Amino acid sequence: MEMQELADILREMYDTAPEGEKDVQLCLFGIVYAKELDCFPPTKVRTLSGIRRHAVNEINIGRSLAKYVKPKYRRPRPMTAASISEEQVQTLADLVGIPIDAADLPEVANRFSSLMRELAQLQDLDLEGIEPVAIFPDTGASE
Repeated sequence: MEMQELADILREMYDTAPEGEKDVQLCLFGIVYAKELDCFPPTKVRTLSGIRRHAVNEINIGRSLAKYVKPKYRRPRPMTAASISEEQVQTLADLVGIPIDAADLPEVANRFSSLMRELAQLQDLDLEGIEPVAIFPDTGASE
């Protein structure tokens, strides 16, 4: 991640914070991006973001809290299922070498959007402490 991208995320989180919760969002930014902030000075990230000077204090509080808390915040994804266009589906298909007839494109785009909506719901599951389970039998194991 580049410093400007981090600054843009900070600006977005600050600008979209509910009224009266801007300081909370600054702390949350420090928690969520603590590792990245080890590489980039928070003062420079704050300057690039264009938000108020004293924001660095809240960001640093969040960085300190990062080792004690696990945030449930997830950065909004740039492409949502509702925003996937037929053109984007065609581009993805072209990139992976899947031919799609023009007549089939609306249906493929609709199905892909539905799939992405379902997959997005999985992002919100709290899987902390849950071990993965093999769903395919081990063909090499003797029984």
